[in-house]
Amino acid sequence: MLHIAICDDEQIIMEQLKKLLEAHRPDCIVTMYLRGEGLLDTFNQYDLVFLDIEMPPASGMELAAKLKELQYDGEVIFLTSYTDYMQDAFKVRAFRYLQKPVREDQLEEALCAAEEELQQQYLVLTGEKVFRIKIQDILYLEAVHNETYIVTKTGELVVRSSMREIYEMLDPAEFIQTHKSYVVALRAIRYVGNQEVVLQ
Repeated sequence: MLHIAICDDEQIIMEQLKKLLEAHRPDCIVTMYLRGEGLLDTFNQYDLVFLDIEMPPASGMELAAKLKELQYDGEVIFLTSYTDYMQDAFKVRAFRYLQKPVREDQLEEALCAAEEELQQQYLVLTGEKVFRIKIQDILYLEAVHNETYIVTKTGELVVRSSMREIYEMLDPAEFIQTHKSYVVALRAIRYVGNQEVVLQ
């Protein structure tokens, strides 16, 4: 399920895009913003942000730069009627650049590419519930009986998947098994002692 924000100063344009998005991804949740301030207050909720470049008072380019500064880790897709801004779009790590009116085939391609990119950023576990955990937030995994504790920067989650199953879903260049009951994120390690691994 994609959580999507659209920020455009034209309500009709936003509603048209929202309708297209919901037709292509019926389970997506779309929120619309006429001004960038509201988006900046809630940006962490969204996987994907569509930004109109020519918005007053803050342009979409300025908003994208602010999102980058705030370390937004979703994807940004620019909407515009002009191609003059394409070079600047790359400077703020824009994922795609779509011209208005948005063509359905280009939108579908952008959505598929964004989903593929986002899948690499999240650990998705399915069972009685579906859990989606940002991989960069994981500090370590701990096996406790038939459950696994996933400890992140913001808390912990207990799942019934085995630690081995979860470890196999993670990039071995980013995580290491330090003990039969622990898998640790390499970026979280402060130092390694003789019999312990100390995290940040």
